[in-house]
Amino acid sequence: MAIEKFNFESLNRFSALILGESGAGKTTLISTIPENQSALIFSVKKESGLMSVKDMLEAARDGKRQAPVEVRTIETWADMNGAMKMLEDKRCRDKYDWVFFDSLTAIGDSCLEYMQSMYKHGLEAFGRFSEAMERFIIRARDMTDYIMVFTCLAKLIDGMDKEEKRYAPVLPGQKLSDKVVSLFDEVMFITSKVNGKNPSRVIITDSYEGYPGKTRSRKLEYFEEPDLTVIAGKILGWKAEAPAEAEEPKEKK
Repeated sequence: MAIEKFNFESLNRFSALILGESGAGKTTLISTIPENQSALIFSVKKESGLMSVKDMLEAARDGKRQAPVEVRTIETWADMNGAMKMLEDKRCRDKYDWVFFDSLTAIGDSCLEYMQSMYKHGLEAFGRFSEAMERFIIRARDMTDYIMVFTCLAKLIDGMDKEEKRYAPVLPGQKLSDKVVSLFDEVMFITSKVNGKNPSRVIITDSYEGYPGKTRSRKLEYFEEPDLTVIAGKILGWKAEAPAEAEEPKEKK
C-alpha cells in the first residue's frame, strides 16, 4: 500500500451516525442544517418517506432556500454502487456540502436480501453481507468533500447483565451491529427528555446509561440540542453570525 500525504481538507468534514427509536426525529434533523449549505438525501424506498422534512424540500424546490436540497431514491442494493459513483463525480463534490443516507437500517435489509439471493448458504450470505456493508460505510465515510450522515433505527436490548438495558443499532447480524459505531467520527443518539410536563428532543453524544454515543472531535457536550447547524459549528469551528437585530418601531410624529 502506498503511503499517502495527509489531506488536511478532511478536517473540514466529518461522518456521523444518528441513532434513535422510531419517531424520535432522526430524519427531521436533516432540516436543521445551515440555510446556506446544500444537501443530497438518499432515501431508501423501504423507509416511510421524508414527510418530516417536507417544508425544507418545498422551500428548496420553490427557490426560497439559499442552497439546494435534492433527493434521490434507492430501491435495491444494486443502486448503492450508482449512488457511490454519483458522489465521487466532481459535479456532485462541487455542488453538495452534506450527504444523508436515510436509513442505514433499510440499506442493511436491502444488502442482506441481495446476498441471500446470491448465496444460498445462510452463513455465507451473512458473511458477505457484513463485508459488503462495512466496505460501503467506509467508502462513504472517507469521502472528504461532504459531511456524511447516516440515520439508523435503534432498539432497547438486554446488556451483559440482564438487569441492564442498552440501545443498539437495528441491523441484520450481531457482528455489524456491534461494529458500526466504531466506523464513524461522531455517533449521536436522539431521544426525548421531559422537563415538567413538556417533552423535548435532545441529542446524546457519548456513551451514557445504555445510550451509545461517541465524539472524536471532543467539541460537544454530553447533551446537545437537536440542531445540526450548532453541532457541526462546534465540531468544525464555524463562527456563527449573530442574527440582525430588529429595528425598534419609529415613533409617529
